[in-house]
Amino acid sequence: MRLIAYAIAVAALAACASNSKDQAAASASDLAASLEQAQAARQAGDLPRATTLLRDAAKSHPTDKQPWLRLAQLQFDNRDYNQAVSAAQEALQRDAADQTALSIVAVSGLRLASQSLQQLRRANASVQAGVSTRAQAEALTHTIREALGENVLVPASATAASAAAPAPAPAPRPRRRVTAAADASPAGATPAVAAPGSAPAARPAADKPAAAARGGNPFTILQ
Repeated sequence: MRLIAYAIAVAALAACASNSKDQAAASASDLAASLEQAQAARQAGDLPRATTLLRDAAKSHPTDKQPWLRLAQLQFDNRDYNQAVSAAQEALQRDAADQTALSIVAVSGLRLASQSLQQLRRANASVQAGVSTRAQAEALTHTIREALGENVLVPASATAASAAAPAPAPAPRPRRRVTAAADASPAGATPAVAAPGSAPAARPAADKPAAAARGGNPFTILQ
């Protein structure tokens, strides 16, 4: 009985694994078909249909980045940079290192900034033809400051970081090399050796008492 139960469990697990593989294969096939249809509609010039197909594919496959990436490319080529950035960010949520999505966000942001600057120039009556570039930049800066405030133009965190940055330490002054004085004695001269002190002069021995006069008494000294 145990063997039968074990065999049934193994068969059930195998069936589940097979079903999962089949579902994954069917999902991938369905996504590929949707992307092909969207590409065909785009090549035919039917951008609304291509957009709809890509959005439907994104809903059916919420974890896949490809529908959002294709949609971002479509919107970028159509110069709808706001929508391109939005779709590219959706792709980045599924793959933060995707180079195509990162490039679309970067270039779209630059083009949006360029368009905004052109609109500011047209709206600013003080900026006219023939005015220097510096004057145009100052006028645009003034317009942005008046519209958004100083803190938006120059964030407070950047100002505080600049003020808190320590001043660079002064460069150390070069030290002058001191050359040792040359030895006054000629090369190879042997240093003089102090002469050993002369032996102290021997103290003269006490004169022995003169001998008694010749012929005298030799015991006279004891008296």
